[in-house]
Amino acid sequence: MDDTLTRADSPEATIGPKETPSPVLLQTRSVAGFNFCEYNRRFLQNAAGEAVNDAAAYGVRIVPAVVSPGQEYWRVIGVHHLAPAENQGKRNVFLDILDGTGQRAHNPALSLQWGWEGQRPDEPSPPKPFDKPEDEPATNLDLYSGQRVYVAVSGDGCPSDRVENLHSNHPDELGPQGQTWNSIGHHSFYVVFQRTQKATEDGNHDEGDQDEDDQQEPVAPLPLRPMRVRDKLGIDANRPVDPRSGAIAGQVAVPAVIAGTGVGWVRLNFVLGERWSGPYDQNRPMELTWAETYQRIIGGLRGQGLKIYGLISAEAMREDPGDRFRNPGASQQAQEWIERYAATFVQIATLFKDQVEYFESFNEPDDWHGQRCNWVHPDWFARMLQEIHTRVRGEPSLRHIKLISGPLQGLDNNNNAGADYLRQTYRAGKRFFGWGQPGVPFPFDGVGYHLYIAQNPTNVQEEISARYGQYMQAVRRVIREEEGADKPVFLSEFGWQSSVTGDARQAECMRVGTECMLKDPGVALGFWFCTQDFDEKFGLYRQDGLSATNRKPIYDAFKAFCAREIEAPQIEPAPVDNAAYVAGYDAIPDGQVMQPGQRFAQRWVMRNTGSRVWGSGYRLVRVGDMSLESPPNMHVPICAPGREVAVTVPFIAPQEPGCYKSTWQLCNEKGQKFGPRIWLVINVAAPLVEQPTTAAPYPPPVGQEITVYSQATPAEQMVARIWNRYGGLLLAEANRLRIDPSVAVAVLAAEVSGKPYGPDGRLKIRFENHIFYDNWGKQNELRFRQHFSFADDRKWEGHSWRPNANDAWQSFHGNQSTEWRVFEFARNLDEQAALLSISMGAPQIMGFNHSAIGYATVQEMFYAFCSDVGNQIACLFRFIQVKNLVEVVRQRDFLTFAQIYNGRGQAELYKSRIEMYLAIYEQIRSRSI
Repeated sequence: MDDTLTRADSPEATIGPKETPSPVLLQTRSVAGFNFCEYNRRFLQNAAGEAVNDAAAYGVRIVPAVVSPGQEYWRVIGVHHLAPAENQGKRNVFLDILDGTGQRAHNPALSLQWGWEGQRPDEPSPPKPFDKPEDEPATNLDLYSGQRVYVAVSGDGCPSDRVENLHSNHPDELGPQGQTWNSIGHHSFYVVFQRTQKATEDGNHDEGDQDEDDQQEPVAPLPLRPMRVRDKLGIDANRPVDPRSGAIAGQVAVPAVIAGTGVGWVRLNFVLGERWSGPYDQNRPMELTWAETYQRIIGGLRGQGLKIYGLISAEAMREDPGDRFRNPGASQQAQEWIERYAATFVQIATLFKDQVEYFESFNEPDDWHGQRCNWVHPDWFARMLQEIHTRVRGEPSLRHIKLISGPLQGLDNNNNAGADYLRQTYRAGKRFFGWGQPGVPFPFDGVGYHLYIAQNPTNVQEEISARYGQYMQAVRRVIREEEGADKPVFLSEFGWQSSVTGDARQAECMRVGTECMLKDPGVALGFWFCTQDFDEKFGLYRQDGLSATNRKPIYDAFKAFCAREIEAPQIEPAPVDNAAYVAGYDAIPDGQVMQPGQRFAQRWVMRNTGSRVWGSGYRLVRVGDMSLESPPNMHVPICAPGREVAVTVPFIAPQEPGCYKSTWQLCNEKGQKFGPRIWLVINVAAPLVEQPTTAAPYPPPVGQEITVYSQATPAEQMVARIWNRYGGLLLAEANRLRIDPSVAVAVLAAEVSGKPYGPDGRLKIRFENHIFYDNWGKQNELRFRQHFSFADDRKWEGHSWRPNANDAWQSFHGNQSTEWRVFEFARNLDEQAALLSISMGAPQIMGFNHSAIGYATVQEMFYAFCSDVGNQIACLFRFIQVKNLVEVVRQRDFLTFAQIYNGRGQAELYKSRIEMYLAIYEQIRSRSI
């Protein structure tokens, strides 16, 4: 092969030209089989911007090193997934290291640091030297099946970025002549590091040698403002439900018990107990289901004017996690527990989303829990937080709730080890999921923290104040260093035991500790632990009961404290721009059929959910897909926070038939985009495929058309029409695989009579309820069952749906208009899952096959199928190839073919159909009818 780059995602396609010429590099073609020098050149041209990573679609992540301004480090400037013609069947990570001028770095002390997920201490990964000759990358690493590798540079004391999740378990990709040079187990990557100096905030290199503290500007003290103590102070309600009986505990059964303490907030632990299998269990051990039990508790507390801070801990699960999270590395059991826990989290949040202000996750994962290491390793805690965030933010009705990370421990006897645990969790999240990279948020809105300090102080004021400042500064430092900004801390437990301090000293410790919390602007809420004594004596009530005679001396002191109004520093929240899309007001519904060249206007309604007025300079701007001859931006009318406004954009439909999308987003006067992306999807009508006057898009060779006479049966007419419209493409693809094109005609006839689009011009689809259940319903069981059903024993049958839970069930297969209605309903619940759950076009290929047939995303497959029937037919043959059905087709083993193509449940049906249409085709092919 020559040095020409053949991929659409080659550096030319992803990196724009720069005015400054790149350094001169070797021109030699690499013996590795691809022009690595050309990639070096392209990566260097983009070195001032973000690193190039065209392997991101393959799950490859770049994790930045922690570097101070002016410090030198090894920066990743580019990652490339080798195209089939470049790779030709290899399975390697190729790496190069460049100095500041862009030349190969020559330092014998340097080596490649590498390892893999799940690596055990007894599985060393010896460093690899960068010792290859100049005409190939500096080193390379084998990618063994199943390994997920990370790489970095070490040896000269400089920090290094890491590249993670490099593996070869990707679908087959064909070379230019159909070669499977990239197959499962045979994919390769190219990674380039350059020694770089970290820029300062103004973009210049730090030339001074002052201490960091000497360079900081003095910070003005925050102004003191009046505040009610109860607005920031709450109390933990102990365990609200008896785990054995399911009975409601006394302190919440009578909500006046907690309301009487004077607090404004309650921390409520969602405990499942032994009598229920999950939040939706209908068992009534105390004449109430679990959901009704907590509804009664929450309703009672809110009726007293209290706000709820919810804890969804391991106690919300029927199965205790045990020790499965103590060690890092792959574990199917651990991952499955997290998935069940996250599903339970979503169920509880769905039940109480409008009554609970905050949801805190797994309680004290850093506790040793009876052993000599953390109960949950930070790697697993990061995975847990990510799974919760993904599922909660993926549920439209829950996107408003605030997620607080599982609280960590600041104890006298652990020297605030929770702060270090938090740092390790951040690092794991960045390593595994890319937290903080563009488009990847940190998966929590606040940090949970428990503070048990100076538990037996001699000088209460001095010791508690000093230790509070020390511990809280450490936590804030971690947040700032890892996120680059502050994030609120939720002190969801703090307290002192009367059994240690004595009754009088307990009240004094409470006063000092609470004042520290109230005066700390970085703490959003604080919760005294707890309402009533148990084996530990933190409570306001003694263990004996909840009557007035059982109140401890701290009760009156605490209540008086809550009633106070004090002056404390309060950070004024910076005004923010945010928005929400308001459904139901679009002028043009998604999928609307338009005539070629038709003029129309779309209206979107947006709600201002931020704290700034949308005024002069606010616009709705196009951010992706097609312009459809619209202006690049539209003025947004003035809109105050909490109000709604409509924005209208004019469009013109293209002349060519197909499916078109235009994506927009709000933008403020500084050009900063905010709020959700909104889009328009239209289908430009094509002439009906049945009309004989319509030109065939892929006609057969001249003289090979089939003439259809009036006496032909409908089946004969249909088979002849398929050949006459698509025979040219069918013949070319069949010749490539050396199979008979008649089989493809029969398959297209058996699916949807060879019709790629419905009467209204939209893509022919079939929505499969049972597939949508697998992709979405299992995690949203209650809501799925309200709207979708299928037969339990033959899940591909008995499909019905209803738009509202009280409507009658209705079938929908066989009517494209209704099929699309159901699909759009599911799409509003979860677009990705809905697209994976439809079969598309003339060959009716399921969306979940998108990767196998060559599409990086199911959205890409959907729009390709919408735009051109040629894409659909080509993918029929691609499916036959990648699913190893070529020989099956040659042998005309249509039962095996149908089992793989249509599924075992309907294999006999489709076998018969294919055989019938094949016989018809062969008859009319041999004669004119």
